[in-house]
Amino acid sequence: MIWPARLAVNEVMMRLLGDSPCSTDSRALFDASNSKAPGMKLAEKRTAIEIKMACERMTAAGGVLKWCNSHQQLADGVTKVSARQKLAMELRRRMHCLRYDPEGTASKKVKQNVRQDEQDSLDQAAQEFQKQQMVKDGIYKIEEMESEEKMECNICLLDGCG
Repeated sequence: MIWPARLAVNEVMMRLLGDSPCSTDSRALFDASNSKAPGMKLAEKRTAIEIKMACERMTAAGGVLKWCNSHQQLADGVTKVSARQKLAMELRRRMHCLRYDPEGTASKKVKQNVRQDEQDSLDQAAQEFQKQQMVKDGIYKIEEMESEEKMECNICLLDGCG
């Protein structure tokens, strides 16, 4: 997207863009890719070879495999009927955040109130971002805002500032 004339398969080109995270909700794939000999514990040799090749290719291109629980994974909404509503909600919000969990807690073990807190914080961030965009675009005039609204949009309250 940045340099359309350049080929994305070029490893040097990919490294120029910095670390490229690749998210998965497959714990087995993540564990196999992070072991000293990727995939060697797997029963099917072809799968082990494919994981090893993918890891080598990703490392050469500056990529990093990251794990997130299935609650955060949006790609499921494309293939699974049960996850379509969540994908639609995230697309409407136009903001999503993948959070790293050092313990690797599975989605089934994440409590409902923790999930709701994550959604509420994303909703709030999306609303603040939308307000900032409206101010930037001139739709929402700073002069018409209350001081609480100015503070929500991180606008300096000193006279002459805007």
